[in-house]
Order: sequence, then structure tokens, then C-alpha cells
Amino acid sequence: MKRKQLLLKIGERLTEVRESMKRSRQQMAEYLRIGRSTIYRNEIGASAAELLTCYKIAVEYNVSLDWLICERGEMRYRKPVPVEELAELRRLVREAENREVPIPMDNDVKEMVMHMNSIPLLRFELLAHFHQFKESHKELVQRSMNLPESDAVVSV
Repeated sequence: MKRKQLLLKIGERLTEVRESMKRSRQQMAEYLRIGRSTIYRNEIGASAAELLTCYKIAVEYNVSLDWLICERGEMRYRKPVPVEELAELRRLVREAENREVPIPMDNDVKEMVMHMNSIPLLRFELLAHFHQFKESHKELVQRSMNLPESDAVVSV
């Protein structure tokens, strides 16, 4: 599948999540702390949603990242995330946005890294997005680079 087709499919699923929550693009943008035009561009497949955006959608709305990105399985997990765990995940997302601490590498991220090593297209897509992110968020990346090595490096 080509990049444009992948982005369109993911965009359709992002729209499905937003509409299932009965949220406008503006409401989603405010919650995700991104621009309404970014939501629109993600939904129509003009740009790829950032990993942190997808992570926040997964945590807040109990959406499977496997479904959102790869269209495997169901949209929502059948077993809801326990309230205590959800509160902790929200705290980690807030801290990651402020770059106080990195998001821990959970099983989804470990799986993604394993697939990146064996699927060149996935590796290319993620690296391309990463480089775009670095260009558009230079200050944030620079602050992240200044974290102590023990906080900045996550082993697989």
C-alpha cells in the first residue's frame, strides 16, 4: 500500500474515532493541544498524525493503536483500562508534553520497534515522520536532548 493510501485509511479511522465520541474537530484539537487544521489534515490523509497524538487518543478514548494504525482488530479494547492506570497514563502524557520525563516504552512501542527492524517501509515511514517532527519542533527536540542519559534512553 502506498503512503497516500495508508494516510487516507488512518485518516478515516481518526474521523471514525472523533465522530464516535461526538466531538467536533475544534473540540478534538483543544483536547489534543493541536490545531484544528492539523486534525483536518490528518483526517483527510494530507499528513500523518504524530505518535503522541495517537497515544493520547488511545489512552483517553480506549482506542486500540493496532486498529488505528494497522486496521487490525476492533476499534476499542473490550476490557476498559482500570481508572488508576488511566490516571497514571494521563499523567505520563502530560509530563511527556512538558518534557519532564519520557513516555515509558510499553508493549506497543516495543512491538513497533521490532516491526521497524523487519519491515523497511514501516521504518522509512516512521523515520520520515520523525525527521519532519524534528524540523518543526526544534526547541522541543533540543530540550529532550538535554535530558540526563538515563532518562533519554529507553532500552528494548
